[in-house]
Amino acid sequence: MSSEKNITGTISFEQPNTVSSLVVQLREKDPRSGVACLLEGCLSIWKADFSHVNKQLVPFFQSNEVSAKNLHLLFSVLAMTSDTAELKKILSSLRHHIISVLFRCDLVGDIPALLDALKFSKSSSKDYQSLIGQHLVGPLINTAYETNMLELAFYLENRYYTEYISRIETDKAFGHGMSAIKQSASEAGKRLSKQLDIPVPQHHEKQIVGFFVHSASMLAHISNIFQFLSACSTIDEVKFTPIIYCFSGRNEQFQNAFSSINVRIVYLDIDEQGKEISEVGKRLIYLKSLCSHHQVTHFVWVCLAVWMPYAFALKLAKKQIWWSQKWQKLNVPEIHTYIFSHGLIPKVKLNGVTWCNGWFQHQKWVSAPQPEKTSEIRQNFSGKVILGTLAREDKLTDNRYLSSVSAILKAHPNSIFLWTGRNRLPEIDEFFKNENVLEQTQFIGWVDTNIYAGVLDILLDTFPIGNGFTATQAMEMGTPVVIHKSNDEFRTMDLILGAMRFAGRSNKNRIAHMQRIFDFSSQKQYCLYTCAAHTEEYVSIASKLIVDLDFRHQVGKAYKIFVRDFMSDPAASARVFASHILE
Repeated sequence: MSSEKNITGTISFEQPNTVSSLVVQLREKDPRSGVACLLEGCLSIWKADFSHVNKQLVPFFQSNEVSAKNLHLLFSVLAMTSDTAELKKILSSLRHHIISVLFRCDLVGDIPALLDALKFSKSSSKDYQSLIGQHLVGPLINTAYETNMLELAFYLENRYYTEYISRIETDKAFGHGMSAIKQSASEAGKRLSKQLDIPVPQHHEKQIVGFFVHSASMLAHISNIFQFLSACSTIDEVKFTPIIYCFSGRNEQFQNAFSSINVRIVYLDIDEQGKEISEVGKRLIYLKSLCSHHQVTHFVWVCLAVWMPYAFALKLAKKQIWWSQKWQKLNVPEIHTYIFSHGLIPKVKLNGVTWCNGWFQHQKWVSAPQPEKTSEIRQNFSGKVILGTLAREDKLTDNRYLSSVSAILKAHPNSIFLWTGRNRLPEIDEFFKNENVLEQTQFIGWVDTNIYAGVLDILLDTFPIGNGFTATQAMEMGTPVVIHKSNDEFRTMDLILGAMRFAGRSNKNRIAHMQRIFDFSSQKQYCLYTCAAHTEEYVSIASKLIVDLDFRHQVGKAYKIFVRDFMSDPAASARVFASHILE
């Protein structure tokens, strides 16, 4: 290995003349120097002179001087490119070369660090994440699946989902992102399934239903499954035996909850002898063997779609079900039933498949209210109208939502906006700072929503993806919620409440009752259903709630009645979902 091969580790493009001199020196030693080509290409990118970048970089990829350090330099420079259109051109033209070298045995282990250098992370902008996800990481996943480098494929798919799909947080991004990789994942699963001597359980009298969750927790989607199974255990006519298959992690609350209703949990990270199973692929094979051993007749993949196309191609059960609690723009032949958790219409044709709908109900959405603590926190904001949202930080990053919140805060200087999340995203603070409302906002971290559902005077539901569980908690506490109307892009509580607009459909009695609760009429400018068709109306409704205390009280009361009458009968929703699973 020549000493020049990794010379780029000390390069600084802030001194372009020095870099140019180094290129000359390298060419004097070797007119075909790959590192010289790399430095020329990187310098052009640094200067935003893209006219010859591809011509400069191709010889580098064709040389024997491609190393992890040199690629790290290239990826770091690419990450600094503000011109996304040019970056897209570069990646499109060089993608074949990049993928070829990354899959070399001496470089494949460096892929995670190189993606870090490329700044493929939630800290980057949505546009950038989309570009890198679509034009590099997605193709890397497909190549990994196609070449049976399965652990790399699993790692990349999980990162792709977390850093790209969840970062964008729209059904469109989900559909585009998963559709781009589903075929290669499914084909890889089929290839392995043919090699495995594990029979698919056949139908028999006893119905055994497996539920797959990615991690042990009591986050909203798992809490919903717990409530469903808890209700099923009290209904004589619903007859099936559930088993939870948990991919990773331990959580005392999770364990205690399902144990309390006698639901067995099987952890996939240890085998029956207590030996650790570290690889994703081996855990999924173990899952298939367990399904066969336990004679699972119906298998439900809960919510998160990571690895689902691959796993279902392994043929885990005769009937395989995706129970989505958020996205719907994905279909694969190995899914036999699609269930969605936010719809009054029992069955709807969408994206070429039939979705079986229902909606979750909880006897109590606020499971552990603490009125003293709630009152104490409210005292900290005495004299202020307390606005806020209770959601993951990713849901707040849409500029349309942040612009609406900023407009509300500007119009009402006596208001404050509380926002939540595991991490304080700098881009949110920066947006509020640029709008001159930062001092009217406060990041409160990952809080107990049982408490904060009653702290807020008004919950400003996020969009295009709404709060869901926590919005319902606020409603139960009598807190008004401003919602954006649902459509192909926007997914909010309007998926359920919006049924008021369709009196001619099924569930006529329910819809009529809902209309009475909210004094719903298309002729009124403001009914008690505070749902906005566009951002201007969103700001207008919020403003009316801020200044009109009587209206605020009436709206809060209407939402509280709605939760009582429509969202508090877990047995009713359990019957609906159980029929979808077992039909």
